[in-house]
Amino acid sequence: MVGNVIRILRFINGNLTLEAVSKNTFVTPSRISLYENNDKNPSEEMLSRLANFYHISSEKIIELSLIAEKYNLNLLELTYLVAKEYKAPKRILLKKEQLIK
Repeated sequence: MVGNVIRILRFINGNLTLEAVSKNTFVTPSRISLYENNDKNPSEEMLSRLANFYHISSEKIIELSLIAEKYNLNLLELTYLVAKEYKAPKRILLKKEQLIK
């Protein structure tokens, strides 16, 4: 579920495009999409690049994904957890429906 956390981080950082993330992490948009859809797990190096881009630690991304798995959180519940841990502005939380689509 690391991919779900990565997807949520992209969303709470202004709903960035895959292209914007890929440009800053030096990987293709399709590769980012594979990670976000949990079709492929990022390598340690790639997870570190994503974490640096989002100004969060790799360990925190993994921790959040493990919590989501342990408690079987749905995407909405995980969004609130990530936003709380990431200290996202409350106005971002009002747009959470965009993630579910």
